[in-house]
Amino acid sequence: MVAILLHGIYLLTLTLAALIGCSIYKKIRREFKPLVLFLFAEMFFELYMFFLGDSIPALKNWVLPLQALVGTALLCWQAIRWNLFGKRRAILFGCIALSCMLGLAGKLLNEGALGHWFSISADLVKVIIGIEAVHRALLAESGSSFQKPMLLTGIGLLLFYTFSMLLDTFIQLGNINNQDFLEKVYILYIPFGIIANILFMRAVVLVPQQRVESLG
Repeated sequence: MVAILLHGIYLLTLTLAALIGCSIYKKIRREFKPLVLFLFAEMFFELYMFFLGDSIPALKNWVLPLQALVGTALLCWQAIRWNLFGKRRAILFGCIALSCMLGLAGKLLNEGALGHWFSISADLVKVIIGIEAVHRALLAESGSSFQKPMLLTGIGLLLFYTFSMLLDTFIQLGNINNQDFLEKVYILYIPFGIIANILFMRAVVLVPQQRVESLG
């Protein structure tokens, strides 16, 4: 019951963040538009899985890898818009290539575990982007941390996808299938997603107020 309640709050905060972003999309500077598209895509996939996940069994195994791929692509686009990596883009593209290869191998070999490793490697890309965003924002002009959309976005990515990556890795390496145990772990994990969504929401609201010269 607690897991269902927390998941409902997670979906609500994600939907609010996405809808707020869409409602002010025209006012948002181009440097932040991929973030809004990322939130909308996450909302779409999460709501699909919640309401229609079991309605088309043939699509169920493709939704999560597709969500990971689309989300990673949009965040990589966001990273490029922010010029986070500069001349070190090879790191980013290397992680993307690894994610794609693991996902493709998992489907071609029909190995479910490789599909999970694809999601884990996609989470790693998001964590790397989050680290770079936090570093870049902290180097930017001084001011309240809660007034910097790039910093808020980076912290949100770090919080949620670090725990997502560690949890999925733990489950895969331990080959854990106990549903009661997984539900208890989920209860500890999903609050980080709720906090991340609130940070994303705050970041989206702040973007139209930011000066063009300052990305931090």
